[in-house]
Amino acid sequence: PPVTNGASATFSDMMVIFGGYEAQQAVSATQILDVQQTSWNDNNPMPFNRAGSCAAVQGKSVYVFGGLGPLDIKKRADQTFDSLLVYDIDPLSQGYLGFTDISDLATTTGNFPTGVWGCAAVSTGSKILIFGGQDAKGATGLVQSFDIASQRWDPLPSVSISPRSQLSATVLGPFVFITGGVGPDLSTPLATVEVYGIASEKVFAIGDMPSPRSGHGTVTDGTSLFVVGGKHGPLVDPIEKLNYPLKVQ
Repeated sequence: PPVTNGASATFSDMMVIFGGYEAQQAVSATQILDVQQTSWNDNNPMPFNRAGSCAAVQGKSVYVFGGLGPLDIKKRADQTFDSLLVYDIDPLSQGYLGFTDISDLATTTGNFPTGVWGCAAVSTGSKILIFGGQDAKGATGLVQSFDIASQRWDPLPSVSISPRSQLSATVLGPFVFITGGVGPDLSTPLATVEVYGIASEKVFAIGDMPSPRSGHGTVTDGTSLFVVGGKHGPLVDPIEKLNYPLKVQ
């Protein structure tokens, strides 16, 4: 089904969309686009109906975190999820292995994630990083870190980004570029660009994007960052390019 606010991930020749809103109701659908065949297929749904999750690819797995959905579908009461799902896939054999909920395992160290929706997720190879998002109190500036090898959440770092949700994040070189979104008022699109140093675990701001936007995407060709789509009021914003490398102070 057509959805909005679904989490998406791309790898090999496939794009996967997890959940989202269909006719203003959160769904659990997992939809896969075969780019070469230009065909869509439905696959194993998520355990819960949710929208606004964020997803990051590492190897043959997609990590899907957070989201907003019904606590009880019959009561239509919403909750913000703090669960972490792993969706396993083998692009070579087209074997879709489905979801594993590792939420309980991931918190055995006593470090608990904060449930958010409208977040952004990336993989650094060793960590899944979750940036921002919205919780019950509003937009957050959280930087949450999940260690892939130990399958555990790390303690919350002291570093944070500017509070925002419906943002986007992409790894380019030794940095994560965090762009746009909506701020604490949850309505005004932002042009803010911040950079997270993967090694230094520090955040610094760079020049704003020309066009404020939220709900957009970012992609990289390895040398530049491209900001695609999103909304600023009723308008869909144009593609903008950020050249790399940066001169880090």
